[in-house]
Formats: sequence, structure tokens, C-alpha cells
Amino acid sequence: MDRNIEATREVIRRLPKAGREELLRLWQENFGRPASPGLRRSLILPILAYRIQERAYGGLDPESERRLRETVVDPKPQ
Repeated sequence: MDRNIEATREVIRRLPKAGREELLRLWQENFGRPASPGLRRSLILPILAYRIQERAYGGLDPESERRLRETVVDPKPQ
């Protein structure tokens, strides 16, 4: 198995047991900025897991991103 895949899997396996300081460090590494101070652990874990996988394996293809953007409802009233 590819080392990168196994290393990514191991990081993600460890996330639920990681302390807040470790999660915040990983957030900074993966997003290039600190997490919002009020961000709950229950949100940090899946967002961080997705980002780690995205960086390791690649994100959404451009067509999927475009389609998602088209489905977003503009919150501003017309």
C-alpha cells in the first residue's frame, strides 16, 4: 500500500483521541490559519479529516465544484 495513503489513514485514525491542542495544531497546518476559537470539537473532527484527505488525495473536480456553487442559495434578498 502507498505510504502516503497509510500515513493519511493513520492521522485520521488518531483524530478522535487527539487533544484540543493537537487538533488546533493540525488545523493550522492544514488550513494555514487558526481555527475559530468557538469551534466545537464535534465540528473540528470531520472538517479536519476531510481537509487532510483532500490534501492527500485531491479535492473535488472542477465540474463538481461548479455544480455545488450553482446549488447554493444566495442569502441576500432580491
